[in-house]
Amino acid sequence: MTAKGIWGSFSAILALCVILLAVSPSMAGACPTGVGCGCSDDAAFGAALSAGMKVPNVESGMPANLDVSKHEMLTYTNAEYDFTIGYLRDWTVQGDILDTEVILSGPIVDGYMINANVITVELPAEMTTYEYAKAGREQFPEVWVIVDTFNGTISNGEPVSGHIITTTTGEGIEVKHRQACLVRNTTAYVIGFTAASSTFDAAESDYFVPMLQSFKYIEDVAGVEISITNPSEVLEGGKFTAIVTLDDSTDLSIFLFKLNYDPSVIALTEVEEGFDSATASSYTWLSWGDKGTRQIVAYSDTLGTLVNGSAELVRLEFDIVGRAGEQSVLDIQGIIGDSAMKQIETIWVDSEVTITPEE
Repeated sequence: MTAKGIWGSFSAILALCVILLAVSPSMAGACPTGVGCGCSDDAAFGAALSAGMKVPNVESGMPANLDVSKHEMLTYTNAEYDFTIGYLRDWTVQGDILDTEVILSGPIVDGYMINANVITVELPAEMTTYEYAKAGREQFPEVWVIVDTFNGTISNGEPVSGHIITTTTGEGIEVKHRQACLVRNTTAYVIGFTAASSTFDAAESDYFVPMLQSFKYIEDVAGVEISITNPSEVLEGGKFTAIVTLDDSTDLSIFLFKLNYDPSVIALTEVEEGFDSATASSYTWLSWGDKGTRQIVAYSDTLGTLVNGSAELVRLEFDIVGRAGEQSVLDIQGIIGDSAMKQIETIWVDSEVTITPEE
């Protein structure tokens, strides 16, 4: 997907907003996206869709009132736009949809699905985060009421500017939205967080602040890359193989990682040693886990090194158990070390699979 320029056809998009706010409940609830940046086509479209969203079935959401500090955070990685962001394991991830890089959907509270998204926008020239956020506010429609603005930095020192707005959905639910803008060179990264106004403060504390603080540019993470690759689409009732590979490393003696996936969509049937792991020097191999998780550890003996250079570490065999249209993220996180037992800095890149109808 190519991010759109910030100044194009804004009035036309606002007209589309009115249409979206008037759509039927079934259509409005089809995609639980968040509000995007107000000074771009992408942003206005996302904002309207979020404001018009109606949850068709409250029981479909995960339990509410979860505290991030008490639950495991996973990492979404976007290699195309070079960023990562954390999210709760129970949240749903939808990548590259409706001109949005990723939509992260959480619990349903007070009839509204708490959600976050990330949009990128290519700028005509370099701007500061403050200039970009201010330009967006100047183009907001009157139905978006600005209740606060902010400037600061996130945990990695990157400057962030933004605002909090309120609006009302077509179903009469008042929602509140935090929009955090970051700019790198001539690319703006807009992170949006939306919840019902009645639960926004709790959602901000439990979800939004930790997620924003987790945002990183991939270039900021020095180290070798370990990725999991698999077919992006698999037929309903089919099978597929996912391979964990190491991009490049020297003197790798130990690796351990945890895999997370949705067991209602895919079932892990077999874990095999990767070709380069199996043919490396003598080592110990351990694998264990429950539905939805798998932990793997491998380390060499004192006489040899596990692998050097690029390598295939693990092969994972899966069966499709879900229905057409369902998706599962395959998230991996862990650590690797050298023969001196020193940690090697690593970039972990996850993947996802979507089930397609049988032909």
